[in-house]
Amino acid sequence: MRKWALLVIIFAIPLAGQQVDSMQQLRVESLEDSIQSLNHRMEKIEEHWVEIKETADKSGEWARWLMIAGIGLAALFLGFLIIFTIISTSRIRRDLEEIKKMREQATSILEFLRGSRDETINELERTREEREKLKQEGKDLQEIDKRLEELSHRLDTLRRMGLPLDARGWHEKYYEFAKRGHYGEAIAALDEAISLDIDNSIFHNSKTYVLLVWGARLKDEGEEEKAKEKFEEAKESAQKAIELSKGKKGYYNLACAQARLGEWKEALVSLRKSKENKEEITVAPWEDPDFEELIKKYPHEFEGIVGQPPEEEKP
Repeated sequence: MRKWALLVIIFAIPLAGQQVDSMQQLRVESLEDSIQSLNHRMEKIEEHWVEIKETADKSGEWARWLMIAGIGLAALFLGFLIIFTIISTSRIRRDLEEIKKMREQATSILEFLRGSRDETINELERTREEREKLKQEGKDLQEIDKRLEELSHRLDTLRRMGLPLDARGWHEKYYEFAKRGHYGEAIAALDEAISLDIDNSIFHNSKTYVLLVWGARLKDEGEEEKAKEKFEEAKESAQKAIELSKGKKGYYNLACAQARLGEWKEALVSLRKSKENKEEITVAPWEDPDFEELIKKYPHEFEGIVGQPPEEEKP
């Protein structure tokens, strides 16, 4: 038995060695295959890298060309913009010069129209003063009234041409409206005049006169309440005229308004102040319808202030 076991061992050892060599050989070959596969992959990677690099170089070249082209187009656009700006500036300059000339011409025309307006207003004022003198002398007023209408029409024409009226112009318009019995329009014209020259006592005095006439008309028509409102407004306007003239003008119209309101004593005081100030009036006090009731109630006091009336008018 021992001999057979020894023989088996002797023959088994070489066989085991061969098996071990065979396994090592397989491992070496497998490792070589792995190395070759790795080398192949590295070669592929190098090839891809070269392609990527070439593509990147080409992209960079295109980017540079695109940038150069963009700069060129921008420069071209800027050039066109500069040329357009120069041309536009030149045109604008010419247009501005034309506008300047047109403005100078318009200014000249406007100055001429203003001069014509002021001349018309001055002539209207002179003509109205002349009319008052003719009226006091009892002369015919037909011719001078026609002249006043022509001047008023000329003033209206200038206004329609776009030339605004000044304060004196609106004051002249009130005469025309009041003469026609358009008292609301007359007051509106005076308000325009006052808005342009708020410290002018003459305008407030004229407004007082229109309100008194308007109130008298309403009273004659039986509109007692409305008439009283106009007399109250006339009183306020007269007080404003006195304030602005520093007590020199407005007392006569104030006396008229107070008499219309039944403020008899106050009316007599105002009438006396008017007499002391030597106010210019266009109607003799004895003939003024505003004092009709005052004369009936206080004839002696009234006479003591304004003097004796003509014999035929003495109460």
